[in-house]
Amino acid sequence: MLSLVNARGTGRRRRRVGTRASARRFYATAGRNSDSYNMAKRAAEWSARPGEDALNGALRYLSLQFSATQALKLVTKARRTARTEHVAKDILRACQLPLLATDEYHVAENLKKIRKGKAMAPLILVRGDLTAGRSLVVADGYHRLCAACHADEDTPVAAILVTL
Repeated sequence: MLSLVNARGTGRRRRRVGTRASARRFYATAGRNSDSYNMAKRAAEWSARPGEDALNGALRYLSLQFSATQALKLVTKARRTARTEHVAKDILRACQLPLLATDEYHVAENLKKIRKGKAMAPLILVRGDLTAGRSLVVADGYHRLCAACHADEDTPVAAILVTL
């Protein structure tokens, strides 16, 4: 029989809580319905260069954040910049955006691609500046980043990183 110490710490026996075997069964099965339990860690595969649709999406988004000429300059730089790799959780922290849930449609689709081993386009990022109070901008690939974090937050993520 298991016993608990009461709130005052007097050590009086309270009530029978359960056996050690039932506690082991509970903790062994806890969390099995979560997505992180059902999906073994698998590193995402990344293509060498972003496609035209990714670059156009980045241009549309950056046009909302910057002037049209500045956005076009950034996308032109992204076309010429070499691909780098950074840890998924570090990118997410630097951009100060929340991690989207696995049931969000685009994140779920990207998780399927990761499970199947299909290559995804690298992220397009604009470097932030902490001294100016500007965080990293994810110009394209936010859902891919969230999917990569759910698959394995320590996985390297391919990115095209441009500076203003």
